[in-house]
Amino acid sequence: MGYKITDPAEMLVQDTAGVIHPGSMIAGEIEAEGYTVEEAAERIGVADKALRQIVQGEAPVTPDVADRLGILFGGEFAEVVLRWQRTYDQNR
Repeated sequence: MGYKITDPAEMLVQDTAGVIHPGSMIAGEIEAEGYTVEEAAERIGVADKALRQIVQGEAPVTPDVADRLGILFGGEFAEVVLRWQRTYDQNR
């Protein structure tokens, strides 16, 4: 299963410079799969506060969290999220 944006306007998390944080994609996938942030955090074995900070654009996606999300969502999800995080970091 690959990541699909169904309605990008509803998934955007931007900082003051207008750069989109990768947490927006994660939030969209969590919702698309019918999970809450708390349920997704429990399934991947991370604190719900940590995952919430990521989806709200307040914390970066770490390789560990990306790998765990990749197991949950399948496909190339982890690679896509990490690539987006690198792009985000470079353009802030």
